[in-house]
Amino acid sequence: MCNALQTPTTFPQLRQLVQANNEILREIIAIFDERASLDFAYSKTMHNLSGRLRKISHNSSGVIDQGWACVAEQFDSQATIHSNLGSAIADDIVQPLRAIFNSQHKTIRSSEQLVQRELNRLSERRAEAAKVKRQLHSSSRDLEKLDQLIDNEKNANIKLCVKKRRLLEQITKCEQTYVEETIEAEKQRRITDSVLRKNVERLEVVEKQRLAHCQTALGRFQRKIAQLGPNLNLMFERHMNALNVAVNADSIALVGNLKPTCSAHHTVHLCDFYAENFGEVMGGERRRWALQRVSALLHAYLEQNPQQPHDHQTSNVARFPLSEFIEYLSFKVDESIRSLDGMQNREYHRLGRFQQKTKDKQGLLQTLLIIPLAEETSDIAIPTPPSLPTTSSTGDYDYEQDADFLIVICIVGDA
Repeated sequence: MCNALQTPTTFPQLRQLVQANNEILREIIAIFDERASLDFAYSKTMHNLSGRLRKISHNSSGVIDQGWACVAEQFDSQATIHSNLGSAIADDIVQPLRAIFNSQHKTIRSSEQLVQRELNRLSERRAEAAKVKRQLHSSSRDLEKLDQLIDNEKNANIKLCVKKRRLLEQITKCEQTYVEETIEAEKQRRITDSVLRKNVERLEVVEKQRLAHCQTALGRFQRKIAQLGPNLNLMFERHMNALNVAVNADSIALVGNLKPTCSAHHTVHLCDFYAENFGEVMGGERRRWALQRVSALLHAYLEQNPQQPHDHQTSNVARFPLSEFIEYLSFKVDESIRSLDGMQNREYHRLGRFQQKTKDKQGLLQTLLIIPLAEETSDIAIPTPPSLPTTSSTGDYDYEQDADFLIVICIVGDA
């Protein structure tokens, strides 16, 4: 099974290949159908010419005039050869290939529709999560501005305090919605991945059947040509080598050698909260409180999803359980808290080596897990966790890609 073709980025390549080969099969059927019609028409014409030639030479006398009767017999022989060839092409090539083409065409359309439906659902889930994320970051930024305004006020402003309380309630609710949408998007990604695997297997079966039937049709055509006699064998001898190569080819190996043109990996979207971004200006205690609030929320979700035991050395990283996904969300937030506390050594999580940071369409920080397929990750050794420099509440940051970790280096600024 071609595991490399079971991702949203590589499945279209298999689909396009199978569709293109299916269209090629359609054209092959049309060509051989026309060839059979031509052989039938040629045979009928040769029979008519033979009858006319035999009629005019029936009462002929002399060796020269009787020679036309021999020519008429040759016409009949040629007509019989082409009639047999036309029947063989129609019965042994055109009809079987047309039957498999009609069956495979329905399978291809069904697989394409199923995969496209699940991909659309996944896109909708991720779009909803991105929408909530944008609202959360906007509200968090407004709350920080309001906190700074309250800090600058010498006397307590009741209106500002009421506004802060309402905004904080809105942020808390939005954070919960964001986590729920992210988890739902991950569930939908797993459903989509399952649908992709099943339909890749279906398309592989379609391609194997097509190759097997084409191989059988070529073998039948080859044997029929070989039976037409020495004269026709001489005509088609230059084509026999190419036919032998096609007949003796291994159809399963051809399907197994299919390789995608781009890298095959799973893309997992993680939560990114406003307080995690040390590039955003935010009070140290407020940042700590916001991170602890999110950490408590994630730990609550982790308790609702019981962890499944797994061996970090041998387990399939690409098939990590949902509980480990939530665990890593909590781990990422806790890492920010540890960094805020000034801890030097970073803890290890086996998903950490796949973490990458980028920006989404709104320009907000987006953390991804780019996980290769199982055969590419099963034997990766656990690296030694590097030390993490201390950070303050504000500062600029750069990104440095290590061999196994994406380390966020924070340049210490003013508190």
